[in-house]
Amino acid sequence: MEILSTKIDWLLNLGNLPKLIITVDVLPEFNGPIYTQQENKMVYATVDGFVDFILMGKPTESGAVGGFGGREFVKTLTDGTVLKSRDCWSGSTSLLDLESMEVIVHVEGEAMGMATAVTYELAKKIIDNMEGVYLIPYVMAEGTHTESHWWVPSKSPNKYTKTGT
Repeated sequence: MEILSTKIDWLLNLGNLPKLIITVDVLPEFNGPIYTQQENKMVYATVDGFVDFILMGKPTESGAVGGFGGREFVKTLTDGTVLKSRDCWSGSTSLLDLESMEVIVHVEGEAMGMATAVTYELAKKIIDNMEGVYLIPYVMAEGTHTESHWWVPSKSPNKYTKTGT
């Protein structure tokens, strides 16, 4: 897998946070016993700086069906434990114990992209090569997070802003 290009969609006319858009030749493969499960049921793995994450729900055997139309997700933890659930939700990188940033990844030549995340290290490497763009921690509403593991691009090195003012 190779990163071919990167850019920021500042989403200037929207209230949404800006997104780093990464174009690759192929998507990273998240196979094998590479996942970590947190106490909050978030499960994640990293491959080449890309992060696959999901909020695992009740086990498939429970009969619970939640997000993604009841599609079964199977994730193998680093200790060999296999998790299966049809009660999953996308979650957010703000719930991860991993420093990361939400991004959009496109495969070159394909029309659709996928929302995912990259590690802080990969985000910093990419953002450091963009003139006038800074990587800063983002805290949602006051009092909702005591520390931020959620990073966003900004036009200011000192605060979150899309315009630089």
